[in-house]
Amino acid sequence: MRNGSRRGFTLVELLVVITIIGMLMALLFPAINAARSSGRRTQCSNNLKQIGTGYQSFLSTHGESGKRLYADGWTVTLKPFMQDVTLMYICPDDEVAHGGSGGTSGVGSISGVGPAFEGEIYTSYGMNNEVHRFVHDSERLLLVEYAKPVADVARSDSEDNWNQMKRLRHSNSMNVLFVDGRVEGKQEYEIDPGDGELRELFWQASDD
Repeated sequence: MRNGSRRGFTLVELLVVITIIGMLMALLFPAINAARSSGRRTQCSNNLKQIGTGYQSFLSTHGESGKRLYADGWTVTLKPFMQDVTLMYICPDDEVAHGGSGGTSGVGSISGVGPAFEGEIYTSYGMNNEVHRFVHDSERLLLVEYAKPVADVARSDSEDNWNQMKRLRHSNSMNVLFVDGRVEGKQEYEIDPGDGELRELFWQASDD
């Protein structure tokens, strides 16, 4: 007569299975987190590219009139030249904008160093305060990841403290937008305006 009873897992076998699952999860989670981080960095880069396109559209529209873009109010000025700026102006890794440490979405200030709002549009990026002087300056920085909308660091007597205002949101680096539309990832020391040569190379208008 056939015995219909089934042998169950022993405690040791269950512990082995649980251990194997735990090991697999430990291997997979870093890869998943890395992929998510890479995706957020790519989205931030795409945001900057779209803003760069909006900047070029602004120049094309106002080229004959000679109207210049000023850093003060840039989020409002460029808004008509882009779509869905509510998302485009915000880095996915901006903890303040997404309710992380240092503030909450839509209100407050960033890490106690001042407001990050311009009108009613929040932004994760700061525009080079020299932008209105740019003519033949395709290699200069237009936008960087920053604590407020205007990056006032292009002069030796500028008001902003670079070390306080810069935002390294992507593996201790930041995305930056150049005047010619290029977006690159940079370490802070590569574009530090505290270095006179770097300040002249990346931040100051070439007509100085």
